[in-house]
Amino acid sequence: MKKNMFRLLLPMISADIIANIIKKKKCSEDKVILLFLKSQTYQFLSNEKTKMWHLSNYEILKVYENEIKGSFIVPEIF
Repeated sequence: MKKNMFRLLLPMISADIIANIIKKKKCSEDKVILLFLKSQTYQFLSNEKTKMWHLSNYEILKVYENEIKGSFIVPEIF
C-alpha cells in the first residue's frame, strides 16, 4: 500500500475504535484518545509493516481491550 493511503486509513480506523471505546466505557473523548494513542495496540496499528490494519475494527478493539486487561496478543494476520 502506498504510504499516503495508509496515512489516510489510520485516522479513520482509530476514530472508529475510539468511538466504540467511548460508548463502552462511558469515558471522556479526550481521556480515551490519550489512552488509545499511548497504547501498544496503537503502536502496532500505526506501523504499516505489522499489517494490523488488515484486521477488522472489532478485532483491533478486542486487542486493545485485552491489552488493558494485561494481555497484549495480536491475532495472526497472514
